[in-house]
Amino acid sequence: MSRVTESKHINTILMIIIIISVVVIIVSALFFLILPSPNYSAKKTETQDIEYVQTDNENDVLDIQEAENKNENVQEDIESFNQESVKEDVQEQPEIIVRDINEYIGYWGISGSQEEELTIHSVSGDSVVFSIWYYRLASVDYVTALIDGNKASFSNDEISGELTFGEEAITVDIFKSDVAYIPEDSQIFNDHRTGSVSGTKLEMPQYILPNSSNELITTNDLFLLSAEELRIARNEIFARHGRKFSDQALQAYFDSQEWYTGIYEPNQFSEDMLNDIEKQNIQIIKEFESKVNN
Repeated sequence: MSRVTESKHINTILMIIIIISVVVIIVSALFFLILPSPNYSAKKTETQDIEYVQTDNENDVLDIQEAENKNENVQEDIESFNQESVKEDVQEQPEIIVRDINEYIGYWGISGSQEEELTIHSVSGDSVVFSIWYYRLASVDYVTALIDGNKASFSNDEISGELTFGEEAITVDIFKSDVAYIPEDSQIFNDHRTGSVSGTKLEMPQYILPNSSNELITTNDLFLLSAEELRIARNEIFARHGRKFSDQALQAYFDSQEWYTGIYEPNQFSEDMLNDIEKQNIQIIKEFESKVNN
């Protein structure tokens, strides 16, 4: 082989090597350009994570704001409901008219019935004196009730309850009764018969026992009296001498009597003011009360 031929072969090989090297360099350059570096990928991942966290935080903030808005709406609904409830309560409460109890003085019955009767005897200050009669068989007489608005409450050893003075009627509620034929119930007395009225007081016996200061009484005088009448009869002996009473109901009863003038406090009154007949009558009534109560 000639030297010229060998020289051509060598040049061809060199060209091929050069071409391959250039191709390798170009491919390597393209590879590095296309494939991101590990640092870049890590940074990109961190950036994405931060963006995700920020997005989650924004979503949490939105959720909190939405919850606060719901709470505000619920609070407004509650306030609105309460205001409406108050308005309804105010609208539903009837107007209370305070009545003049003196207008009720007189006899009261029940329409269509003759079995019960209520008598309002007198009104004095914050008390009213009444009697009630049932079935022609039993009665409680001259009971004192303490007035509070349109109601008057009463309580003694025999009976307790309340009177309610309505527009054209009196409701009697008996809470406790130890009196035969007088039940624990409610009755509406709506038939008003004024009877004989003197001033603001219905004419009635001035005394339970008119002669107890100058005549000895007997059991026959006491037999038809109720326990409450016996108590009043005993104390009216003291009342004639101007004694006052610690018992509020008893004091109210005597205040309603035209003949009574309270002068002496209970601790100032002396039984030396009583005569012998009065002292004996007080003892007779006490003994009879003890038998009735037992």
